Formats: sequence, C-alpha cells, structure tokens
Amino acid sequence: MRKILRYTVAIIFLIALTGCGDKLAGDIKVEWEADKRSYKAVVKDDDGTARVQLVCQYVGKAPEEPVDTVIRRNWQTQDTDFYHYKLVNLTDKPIELMNVSFRLKEGKGEKIYDTKGQTAIDSDWGAHIIPPGESLSRRNSWVYGIREENVLHKIYTAKTEGVAFKIDTQLVYNQQK
Repeated sequence: MRKILRYTVAIIFLIALTGCGDKLAGDIKVEWEADKRSYKAVVKDDDGTARVQLVCQYVGKAPEEPVDTVIRRNWQTQDTDFYHYKLVNLTDKPIELMNVSFRLKEGKGEKIYDTKGQTAIDSDWGAHIIPPGESLSRRNSWVYGIREENVLHKIYTAKTEGVAFKIDTQLVYNQQK
C-alpha cells in the first residue's frame, strides 16, 4: 500500500512539473544567452526537418537609432523592452508566413488573444516570404508588461513545400535593466 501511495505521489508531482512553465508552440529548440533575453533557436516541422533559425537580440529599454517605424508606445515614460530579431530560411525553398498570433505567458488566460494576417506581416517585416537561404529582419520590436516580468509570444504560422509549422518568437519583458 505504501508503494502505491509513493508512486501516486510521484506521478502527481511529475504531472504538476510538466504543467508548470511557459508552453512553446511548435518544435523549437532555444539556446538562451546569459542575459536571459537574447537567444538563438532552430525551428523544425513535425517531421523534425530544420526549417528556420530564429535569432533574437535584446536591444535595451530604448529603441536603437535610426527608428524607421512608428513606435506606438511612449517608451520614454513607460517601461518598455526592445528587440531585434530575424528569421533565417534554412531550406532551399521559399517559406511563407501565413499569420502571427499573440499570447502572453501571464495574462489574458495564457491563450491566443489576437491574430493578424499577411497584410500586418508585410507592414512589420516588409514581406511575408522568406526566400531560400535568406532572412527577414525586424528592428525595434517592443514589449511591455504590467507585472515585473512577462513573455510575449509572437507565434508565426509558416508554410513551405505544403508543410505548415509554428515559429514561437519570445520577447521577454523585465522591469530590471
């Protein structure tokens, strides 16, 4: 009877552990840098084929000059974190970004709260197609939070060769400098 109780407690503990933490969309392996904000990641499709390298670099509490897009937040008076990131096509076929969904690690029920299509992607990136072996870059992307820290997930649905996959871009907000 004690053995069964121990196994039951162990199973409940493991279930609780797997339920904790931030969920990632798709098959992505992230390697964080020491600042715990910048990272490199490789995104694979469901078959395990590497499709995209995601490179995300923390810029700081202010955008990097020159600012070539409108920033719809007063970052000078409201705490904001800025990032540059790029998506590198690792294949020999074009990759099409179909849409982008937004989810917070904490808040809004930890569920997708908005999705935008290719028109918005074109506006943000200048294109929604990543040519073979090339990349698309996004400068001064920003995130803020009402708590001390949070993570904004920008989850891109991409497609190549008839195969769809997710690219989960994580922008970490932290009140600390």
